[in-house]
Amino acid sequence: IYPAREPVFSKRSRVEISFKAAEGLPEITRKPVSPISFSSAQQVFDVSGEKIGRVIHSIIYEISNNKLVFESHALKDRTMFFLKKMKVDVNIEEVEMHLANLEKPEIKKIILPNKNGYSEIQFLVEINGDCVFGIIDRVIFENGICKIYDFKTRQKPEIEEADIKQLTLYREGINKLFSCKKIQTFIVFTFCGIIKEVKT
Repeated sequence: IYPAREPVFSKRSRVEISFKAAEGLPEITRKPVSPISFSSAQQVFDVSGEKIGRVIHSIIYEISNNKLVFESHALKDRTMFFLKKMKVDVNIEEVEMHLANLEKPEIKKIILPNKNGYSEIQFLVEINGDCVFGIIDRVIFENGICKIYDFKTRQKPEIEEADIKQLTLYREGINKLFSCKKIQTFIVFTFCGIIKEVKT
């Protein structure tokens, strides 16, 4: 199960490296001094929301990589499996809202397997002397444009300053990896079923 994706800064951060059992890919996580989310330094860490985020990201990843059939019952069964495995109580109606919105045509198109698409792309770049690590949820090359998608499970679909900074880093990371001339960045808000372009 994968955590909500946020960039991790190495400067003055305690960093741990572990390996995912399925892919054997390195995963770097930051352990801050206090349990605060990256999106807002004033926001209290929401355990339930964080767990839902992990589950939804896992579902999206498995669909994009042909590990899970995109059918309502399959999505629900797999979600319940993850929730049971994580041993956490969440609002099931809230989780079902996310799953229902994944089936919206404009969002489903992004999630479905795509020969020109990549999921969970990891990058490590140096910016202004700092080593920056990130994991990008979804990248799709379409008509000569590299489209970056970040999935957010929070309930409010407003674009925050932290989102702009995050996607700016993602743009830099993708440009380093693929030397893209045209890049567009988007946030998919799964609770509301809304896609918003983020100007970076």
